Amino acid sequence: MNNNLFANSSITSIQLPNKLERIPYQMFQNCIELVSLNVPNSVISIEPEAFFGCSSLTSINIPEGVTFIGNSAFSGCSSLTSVTIPAGVTSIEGNTFYECTNLTSVTIPTGVISIGINAFSYCINLTSVTIPTGVKSIEFSAFSDCSSLTSITIPEGVTSVGMNAFSNCTSLTSVNISEGIINIESGMFGNCTSLTSVTIPTGVKNIRDNAFYNCSNLTSVTIPAGVKSIGSNAFSDCSSLTSIIIPEGVTSVGGYAFNNCLSLASITIPEGVTSIGDYTFNYCPKLTSITIPEGVESIGEHAFSACYILSSVSIPKTVKSIGSCAFEDCSSLATITIPEGVTSIEGKSFSGCSCLTSITIPEGVESIGDLAFYECN
Repeated sequence: MNNNLFANSSITSIQLPNKLERIPYQMFQNCIELVSLNVPNSVISIEPEAFFGCSSLTSINIPEGVTFIGNSAFSGCSSLTSVTIPAGVTSIEGNTFYECTNLTSVTIPTGVISIGINAFSYCINLTSVTIPTGVKSIEFSAFSDCSSLTSITIPEGVTSVGMNAFSNCTSLTSVNISEGIINIESGMFGNCTSLTSVTIPTGVKNIRDNAFYNCSNLTSVTIPAGVKSIGSNAFSDCSSLTSIIIPEGVTSVGGYAFNNCLSLASITIPEGVTSIGDYTFNYCPKLTSITIPEGVESIGEHAFSACYILSSVSIPKTVKSIGSCAFEDCSSLATITIPEGVTSIEGKSFSGCSCLTSITIPEGVESIGDLAFYECN
């Protein structure tokens, strides 16, 4: 049978020949009135986009002999409620079940080793999925926007989980990440607003940008000792996070990393960190004190701005620059000592520090920016 044979047609049912070995490329693409189909046992391959956009297809049997299902094969099959992938399939290709919005359950066989880009993205009624132990990689956005998915276990053996893999899974309350993962990639759990706790396994080296962005119910997170960097916005808008310990060995904390963490009351920054980026702790209104370790050389713009009850801060002698608005509106800050080595105090650095009664400015300071101490009553 040829590619596109029935594409965009109004067929509602069809009897396929028993000796058919493959469902060709785009064979039933956009057959929006096709409701069900019996795939012959002779079929071993379902080619890319074979059933793409078959929005009325409610059920389909995939024979045990099938070993390959191509990318986007069932993409947009918005009436499909369940599917069993046969044991011979080793890869869930990209977009295979993308926007199957009524899919509630799926069985992934033990032989699968990879789950492709957007494979189950926007399966908004998918409540649970078991990832088998043989899987090695979960690609970019594989389960993103599965807004009914409540829990996930990433099994041992998985070494790579792509960016945004579980982003916008807004019902996800728990996640179990087994050892083997090296990076928590960008946006991996971004906007998982029901996630309450997470343990990052030993072996993880980097927590990338936006990894847990807007996980607004996340109250605790354990960061293991081997982590070297925490990316920009990694925990931004985690408004229920109360405390965090950044382990020894971390050398880089990106801008906005803990921005708008409304409940954050304490944080430990280890020696080895050399800079505190722009907006890193901006608007953490429950943060009462912080020790900036020796070795930090720069404090970025708005790094601690709007930390309203921050009453004390120790700036080490290694700091050479303090960015604009770094401590703006820290209205409980009473005293500050700027260390030798700082040559400039940028604009609005301490603006709005209304309780500031004393400040020591070293002789080496060459310039003080506009409104640096504005409204320091």
